[in-house]
Amino acid sequence: MKKFLILGVMLCASFTNVFATGDCTQHYVETHNPGYGGSVSAEQSLSDNCEWTITALPAVGYSFAGWNDGVTTNPRTITLDSEDDNITYSATFIPVTHDDPATGGKIIAEPVENSCDWTITAVPSDGYAFLKWEDDSFTNPRTITGAMITEQESYTATFITADAAIDGWTADSKMVVRTKSVNLGTSTATIYTNGTQCATGLALTKTDEGYWSIPASLNTYAGQPLKIIFNCGGNPVSAIDSIVPYVVAANTNISSISANTDIEVVSGTLTMDAASKTIASLDIYPDAKAVVPTGKSLAVNAIYMRANALTDKYPQLVAIGGITNASDTIYYDYTLNYTNYYPLAVPYDVLCSNIRSSTGRVASYEVQYYDGATRASSGAGWEVLNDQAVGARLNAGQGYIVFAVPYKWNGTRQSRVTVRFPMVADLSSGEAEKSKAVSLYNGEVPADRNWNFLGNPYLAAFTTADNNLIMEEDGVRYITTTGDYYRTYTQSRADEGIVIKPFNTFFIQAAAAGDLVFTLSQRASSAPDRSNSADTTDELAFGLILRSTDSADRTGLLYGDTFTDDYEMNADLVKLSGSSPVLEFYSLAGNDMRAFNALPAADITRPVPLGFRNAQTGEMVIAFDSDHYAAESLQAVMLTDRETGRTVNLLDSDYRFTTDRAQSNERFTVYALRAPDTTTGLNDHIGRTSGQSTTVNIYDILGRRLSGDRLPQGIYIIMQNGQSRKEVIR
Repeated sequence: MKKFLILGVMLCASFTNVFATGDCTQHYVETHNPGYGGSVSAEQSLSDNCEWTITALPAVGYSFAGWNDGVTTNPRTITLDSEDDNITYSATFIPVTHDDPATGGKIIAEPVENSCDWTITAVPSDGYAFLKWEDDSFTNPRTITGAMITEQESYTATFITADAAIDGWTADSKMVVRTKSVNLGTSTATIYTNGTQCATGLALTKTDEGYWSIPASLNTYAGQPLKIIFNCGGNPVSAIDSIVPYVVAANTNISSISANTDIEVVSGTLTMDAASKTIASLDIYPDAKAVVPTGKSLAVNAIYMRANALTDKYPQLVAIGGITNASDTIYYDYTLNYTNYYPLAVPYDVLCSNIRSSTGRVASYEVQYYDGATRASSGAGWEVLNDQAVGARLNAGQGYIVFAVPYKWNGTRQSRVTVRFPMVADLSSGEAEKSKAVSLYNGEVPADRNWNFLGNPYLAAFTTADNNLIMEEDGVRYITTTGDYYRTYTQSRADEGIVIKPFNTFFIQAAAAGDLVFTLSQRASSAPDRSNSADTTDELAFGLILRSTDSADRTGLLYGDTFTDDYEMNADLVKLSGSSPVLEFYSLAGNDMRAFNALPAADITRPVPLGFRNAQTGEMVIAFDSDHYAAESLQAVMLTDRETGRTVNLLDSDYRFTTDRAQSNERFTVYALRAPDTTTGLNDHIGRTSGQSTTVNIYDILGRRLSGDRLPQGIYIIMQNGQSRKEVIR
């Protein structure tokens, strides 16, 4: 007698045997029910003895998953073939998946093939994270063995919100988390690795609106899975699942580290001091650096470089040795606020269609580029990049400015956003030497001709000290850099050896066509200090800075014997102004707004008009730009407010004023007094009567405060220890 076997299985549960004779006229049914998942039945057709209907009958709380031959029809009809050998049909039953949006997720149970074991997985809904099982197990997925099931079991998963995320690390290895709706102001955190609690009761410190830091260095757990559970009022409210990276917070050489580890360089310099090193990912924070030296190599899955325009700090990657990047992509994250434009340069092309925010959402941003030809012909120059055009891209070595468009998160207008620019880069042989063509744009007005807006082509800073970069024979003799805010310029000559940060931009006004060659030797492993223009012997320069609550801009004035009232090709810089709502500060030469204004040396005491444009009502401050100019060559920098009639020496104090949102070219003037070139010093006079005082103020007979030791012959008033006295220098 041939046998037709029907099995109903769930955790090795019920089955039914049907034995049929060769001519299908007789059958015998035997049922076994050792389990609880379900049962099967077989019923012979009344019209055809060889046709059978088999039915899978799931128990309460279970569902039919399918037959062993892949058919999911239930009931199903089968026809026996008297010539066949024994035939087996088995049914699989699984627990009904629990899916309750109100509790934050669902549970999926799947049988382990060829065993009585099951795998159960807690799957959180969007915005939720798995916390733990009812029996306090944190393992997910987890295996339930047949031996564990002595009766019908129940497994319950707990889910909590997951609107927190790791935003980064501070320089002292504190982890910064970003939250959305959960108030973590009085919260603590509990940390688990591999299901084991390793820290609890960690207090959270607020670093910014919606951002919190955890005061713990987690390098001990580098490369291990990490779960951070945030508690508020004693209740778990949010969670993060992550892999703990290795955090570098000081100058460090690494020769051995686990291959699956992410490395986060938050400050200092990380040197890959191994002939060959493999890691999971490399994340370089603002003002930090990673170096792959000559003869070394690094294999990595992904590279992230973070810049913060709010603090004017940028990451560096010095790729001397080879870097094999599995994704072939470097992700450049640029944190911006919504009150300024910021400089942007990429050393490798970026497709605009790939630009996102760092959280993966579509980024709201605007990019502008500078058209030198338009500038030469019309005096304008800024153009908005059509990032929606097919194939639109940011070109390597070009200069851009970027503006973040405000958006709301959880109903609140955000003050900043991080935009991610993916760059496809081949660093397998290190970075190559690069060059950039300089174009000439002819026009009638000298101030508008031949302007090029370029970018640092390297992932690290470079210096202009090497003459191979700014080639005198090619007419490229002048360079300016944008700084902490858009249209903030720092005037420098090429031979001063200035340093341009990675991902930063600069302007040149060329006198002849040529290529700018950026050699590998100019890629600065350590950035030298910038020289001040005031140090030159034939020129005197000073700069002013205008600050509002959250913006700043600068302007500079240069005086020299070779300068005239005409436009000076190698010294003047017309303000590249626009209509965007950003702060602008400039001096005026006729109707031209100058970022840098070169004037005859004899005119240093002639008042020069200053203008500004601000986008908001409030307090403003004008100050001497001591960050980029030295005051030793100056006796005074006198600012006059025509509206109030006040005159102040900016070497003594800043000037504060309140203004409406407006543009003004009439309110302020400025002039300077040189520090006298004398042969008689004042130190001897002060020293004779100074006693123990170290603070001395010197005034001329007109009451103007003076600076410097060497003064010309004359009568001076010295204020010391609250007392005044007269000194005569002969």
